[in-house]
Amino acid sequence: MKRRSQSAASMANARLSDRALVADGMISTAEALRFGGFGKTKLFELLKSGDVVGSTVGRKRVVSRRSLANYVAARLERTDRTA
Repeated sequence: MKRRSQSAASMANARLSDRALVADGMISTAEALRFGGFGKTKLFELLKSGDVVGSTVGRKRVVSRRSLANYVAARLERTDRTA
């Protein structure tokens, strides 16, 4: 199995975008559930798929406020277009 290596420029861009996602702060999973209006299973599916960015700090899971807001906004836009 071949592994693709990332160039230094693409890795730097990824780090910059990660920094931008956490610029507005991280929130707990409980706060993310209230904000998103969905259940714990859905939140962890979104984290696993990468649709929402999160991290673990010690034993606590935290979610990027901006990535969650972007996800919810995109869902609302799709809902508005189909209605």
